[in-house]
Amino acid sequence: MARYSPQGGKDRWIDCGCVVARQGPGYEGRRCIWSWRRFCKCADITLERVTASKPAAGFEQVLYPGQKESQTRQRWRESGIPIADDVWKDFVAAAGLVGVEIES
Repeated sequence: MARYSPQGGKDRWIDCGCVVARQGPGYEGRRCIWSWRRFCKCADITLERVTASKPAAGFEQVLYPGQKESQTRQRWRESGIPIADDVWKDFVAAAGLVGVEIES
C-alpha cells in the first residue's frame, strides 16, 4: 500500500480505507489504500497545483474539468439565470396559452 506524497518524496506504507488505482513502473499488482479524508485532501492539493499553474498564452487561468461550470452555477445562484429576450417572450406566450400570467 503506497501513500501519496504531495512533495514528491518517497512513498510509505499506511493503513487507511479507500482504494485508489496507481499505474506506472513498480506499481504492477499493488493497491494504494487511503481514507476518504486523505483522498479528498490529496485531491484538493492536486487541484490547487493545477489552478496555480501558469496559463498558456491567450488564457487567463488554468481550470480543472467542471470548474467553469461550477463558477457559472454559483454566479447564476447569486444573480439569476440569463434568458434571452426572445426565449422569455416564448415562455410568457406559452404560459398565457394555459392561463398562467407571468411578468414580462
